[in-house]
Amino acid sequence: MGKGSFGEVFKAQHKDSSKIIALKKLNIKEADSSELLREVSIMETLNSPFIVGYYGSSLQGDIMWIVMELCCYGSVNDMMTLTEEAFDEHQIATLCRACLEALVYMNKLHTIHRDIKPHNILVNEKGEAKLCDFGISSMNEPGKKRKTVIGTPYYLAPEIVTEEGYDHKCDVWALGISAIEMAEFNPPNHDAHPMRVLFMIPVNPPPTLTYPEHWSSDFNDFISLCLRKEPNERAEPATLLKHDFIRMKAHNQTLFPYLKNVAAIIDRYGGLDNALKEVLSRHDDDDEERLRKHHHDPFVDDYHENLVYTSGEEEQEVEEETSEELSDIDFSSNVNEEEVEEDP
Repeated sequence: MGKGSFGEVFKAQHKDSSKIIALKKLNIKEADSSELLREVSIMETLNSPFIVGYYGSSLQGDIMWIVMELCCYGSVNDMMTLTEEAFDEHQIATLCRACLEALVYMNKLHTIHRDIKPHNILVNEKGEAKLCDFGISSMNEPGKKRKTVIGTPYYLAPEIVTEEGYDHKCDVWALGISAIEMAEFNPPNHDAHPMRVLFMIPVNPPPTLTYPEHWSSDFNDFISLCLRKEPNERAEPATLLKHDFIRMKAHNQTLFPYLKNVAAIIDRYGGLDNALKEVLSRHDDDDEERLRKHHHDPFVDDYHENLVYTSGEEEQEVEEETSEELSDIDFSSNVNEEEVEEDP
């Protein structure tokens, strides 16, 4: 079905039950083994209809096999890449509702996802959205806050960048950014250098829809509640589930026309991976970079060595190193674009 930097994903059938599943084959020598083990250990504890199903794993030499629920339409990012279309409000509400349900469940287990974005929201054959990819998730003690600067730059909450300490509310911020991306095809600041974005997030006003007047007041209000810069003013996932934007507009069937278009493109090219390659090949280098850039990379580790996956044991060390490296950044004033461009 697809091939990444460290392995492949196959569509497979369980012999005893005949159930169709996704089978991930990963080379632990090439991948971050601590990240893989973290993801497996966390997924073993999660059981929710709003989180991609985990059925088991096996380590054979340097190869780890992970058996998971099949989500044939790929990620929300894949769907936007294939169709080159954004979503309407009803579809966005439906996708956000599934994420909020997953967050409410995860909060009960004191688990923070830390990398919510369209690339990590999958859709199965029934049109059900599922949160996935728990490689940098964190299971916290109640009341404890993290300080590790980790995630994908464009979706980071202000309190992550400024190292004030963060909890599950950082996932709400990332969902708000993702909602804007679903509506506009790109996240806020998508054309900025990732390190420049780290400067912009704490000092700039919260992002909004580019043309808020083109969208309903409910959608604008929902985004505003997700993107409050002060975590204690940011809405809880359970509260957002009761918001009129979700209550009135979220219905699974609203995704069906979009999914029908996605399915036709996948069938035309003989699979999801082939379809993505074909779509990307039709664009020039700039367009291809735009389609790939902020969606497929789980973290831009080329720009900041600490913005990468870490094991639980390494996290304290990363917090200390990141604190030293970010201590020289002045988050008290607006970014000088030219200075950042010259020296990101």
